[in-house]
Amino acid sequence: MLGSLLDRIFVACSNRNGKLPSQIESHTFRNEDTNSNWVCFVPEFCYRVPFIRRRLIPEGIDMDIYILPKTAVQPNPELTHKFLDDILSTAIKKQNQFYLKKRVNVLGISLGNVLAFRFTEHFQVNKLISVVPGSRLAECIWEGIATNKIAQNSGRILRDYQTSLTDYNPIESVPRVNPAISEIYLGMRDLIIPFNRGDELAKTMLGRHKTNVQYNKYSGHVETIISFSKEFPKIVA
Repeated sequence: MLGSLLDRIFVACSNRNGKLPSQIESHTFRNEDTNSNWVCFVPEFCYRVPFIRRRLIPEGIDMDIYILPKTAVQPNPELTHKFLDDILSTAIKKQNQFYLKKRVNVLGISLGNVLAFRFTEHFQVNKLISVVPGSRLAECIWEGIATNKIAQNSGRILRDYQTSLTDYNPIESVPRVNPAISEIYLGMRDLIIPFNRGDELAKTMLGRHKTNVQYNKYSGHVETIISFSKEFPKIVA
């Protein structure tokens, strides 16, 4: 499949090696006048690139945004699992403490979808928005051009990743989520989270939930995220 040149450039310029941060990075934006809040799980570059960040955090929104670092995928998949557990438990606790009276909406972008789907299992969610997701985390790590070298040089085999990370397969969450509205945005030239894995998740969602799936025929991973960020202010309005 013809992939995206921008995705390849992005991967070539990104150093994903290194340790996990000692603390979870999250940011809170408050508007008590709204009757709903957004819980967002996004990769680091979405927050670091100013024009994407501005679109994902429009004025007047009530939001908690959790940042997944570029080192989130570790050679030891058990470390990745523990880190994801820490973010998930933090997000659930905060939601239970502060927002039970508000309608909750969830956004997952890229790797953030593994948390978005798990989080959605715990609450009655109004909107679940999924951007460039994958169906199975271990397989996406091994097949994606941004993470395959980390996995292949780890001294582990695919089965090790599958065993450690099966809890974070969005496709396994599908029977346990019930959002009022769900939308999935896919880039058909995505090689970072291979399109076929996202399409597998989309078709599974379509089989169980009323879901709007938008296929971007000529876009890869990064282009689809940029395109979605332009639409997000309209979604939250």
